[in-house]
Amino acid sequence: MQTPSPSPAKIRDPVIAVVLSFLCPGWGQWYTGRTGDGLKFFLASLFLGIISMVFFWMGIITPSQPYLLGLAFILIIISLGVWIYGMYDTYKTAEKINRGELAFTEKSGLFWLPVLLIIIVPILLIASAFVSALVFGMADIASHATKVVAVTAYRPDANHIIVTYQGGQDAAYLQSITISDNGVNAGGMNIPAGSGLTALPVGINATIAAPYSTSNHIDVIGHFSDGTDQVLLDITL
Repeated sequence: MQTPSPSPAKIRDPVIAVVLSFLCPGWGQWYTGRTGDGLKFFLASLFLGIISMVFFWMGIITPSQPYLLGLAFILIIISLGVWIYGMYDTYKTAEKINRGELAFTEKSGLFWLPVLLIIIVPILLIASAFVSALVFGMADIASHATKVVAVTAYRPDANHIIVTYQGGQDAAYLQSITISDNGVNAGGMNIPAGSGLTALPVGINATIAAPYSTSNHIDVIGHFSDGTDQVLLDITL
C-alpha cells in the first residue's frame, strides 16, 4: 500500500492573501513577498479611484456634460476589474509558493503600509474636520462681527429730522435701514425697486416728522445680507 504523499506546507495562506487584497489592493501581494506586483495593483487602483471620482464630481457639478459620468462609470468598472484580478493573482501566487513553484523568503517591507494607512487616514480625517470646523467657525464669527457703516441725523428745521446713510467699509452688505423715534417705527430706507442694486445706495436719506417740542430719541438699525442686524445710530435730538 502506497503512503499518501503529504500535503504541501502552507507557507502562505491563500485565503488570508485574498482577504488582504480585498481590504487593500496590493496587500495580498505584499503578504506573499511580491513588492513590485503589490505596488502595481496598489498604485493602479489608487490612480483609477482618484480619476473616477474626479470625473464623477465634475459630471455632478456640470450636468451639461453627461459624458463625464459615463467616463467615471467606465473607470470604476476598470478599477473593480483590477481589484478582483488582484485577489485572484495573490491567491494563485500563495498556492504556487505552497507547492514550491515560487520562492518565498519573507513578507514585503510594504506589508505594514495599509496598517499605517488605516491608522493615519482616520487621524487625518479627524484633523481635517477639526480644522474645517475651526476655519468655518472663524469665518462665521467674522461674518457676524461689527459692520463698519455710518449714518448721520440732523434737524433741518423744528419739525423734521433727516437721517442719511453715509456708507462705509461694509456698505456692500447693507440691505435696509429701520428708523425709530422714541421707540416707535418712524420709517426706513430700502434698496430702490428696479434699480438693480444689491446693497443700499450710499447717500440715501429719510425725513421723519419730529416736532422740536419733544425730545426725540432716534434709533437706526441696519439689516445686512448675512441676516444680522446692528444698531448704526443711537442719538437724542
